[in-house]
Amino acid sequence: MSAPALTRSRAILTALRVIWRWVSVLISFLTVLASSVKSFIHSSIAKSELRNDMRWWFSASDHQVQIVLLAKFEHTSRAIILEKWEEATG
Repeated sequence: MSAPALTRSRAILTALRVIWRWVSVLISFLTVLASSVKSFIHSSIAKSELRNDMRWWFSASDHQVQIVLLAKFEHTSRAIILEKWEEATG
């Protein structure tokens, strides 16, 4: 194999490794997100628990998450309560 072809092969292999790492991280993130969404939808969760989850998202993402949306369905009033939280910068 010629030197340019070998270099190109190594570059492709490196790129594939980087892509695979990102795919693995994305799958992990989506798994956590799916379990969190299930807990958000559950109607017996108190707002304080949802707010604890919101704080977790900010810290677990190493503060890469900038906005968290909370949704709670109130059965008695048949209302959906939405809250938008933004992490303070500074």
